[in-house]
Amino acid sequence: MGLEPQLSQTGHYGGTGADEVMAYLSTHPDFLHRHPDAIDYLMPPRVDMGRDVADFQFFMVERLRSEHNQLQQRLREMVGTTRANQCTMSRVHAATLALLEARGLDALLQLIATNLPELLDLDLTVLVVENGDDVPRRLASGIRLVEPGAIDSRLRGADLLLASGGYGDTALFGSAAGSIRSQALLRLHLREGDPPSILALGSHDPEMFHPDQGTELVSFLAQVVERCLITWIEV
Repeated sequence: MGLEPQLSQTGHYGGTGADEVMAYLSTHPDFLHRHPDAIDYLMPPRVDMGRDVADFQFFMVERLRSEHNQLQQRLREMVGTTRANQCTMSRVHAATLALLEARGLDALLQLIATNLPELLDLDLTVLVVENGDDVPRRLASGIRLVEPGAIDSRLRGADLLLASGGYGDTALFGSAAGSIRSQALLRLHLREGDPPSILALGSHDPEMFHPDQGTELVSFLAQVVERCLITWIEV
């Protein structure tokens, strides 16, 4: 196994000199290919090519170094995003199990209001139903009622709305709306004839929900909530 020259704490190669480094590189021409980070420590030479003549080699190396740094930054961002997605997935899985373990409508409504915020690392989770004459009597406790048409006016025909910046919707989050900086509104498809309803998620973190993020996990959570609600409303 070949031994590559190692930098000492002083920045010099221990036990080697420039000739040894050059000899090593001459026998290992793929060194930069195998160790691209080394370019960050090298300063390309500038050649005096005369008046009004640009050293394109210098600029090309500088451009490659800049592109390398940009790729490294993108890689760090991708790793951070992947870790955040894994964390969110774990939270949604835990919330799903809790919803499935609820025994009865009252327990389910209580869980949505008090346990889901902690499980999902949110400030508020609210079940919102339009207050029509056909609202099931048993469903009238543990939820927030809004006037007919309020949900469709906010979702505008969509099943999901992600928003960040500003404050939360007072009609949905009540007195806590002032602390909400991002929100997700998820339409719930219950039984035919049931009034429009949504699951409203609110966070003080303006980056928790935003229009450009993926929606698969929150959509899945909404489907779990609606199926649990249907199960216990029909009991």
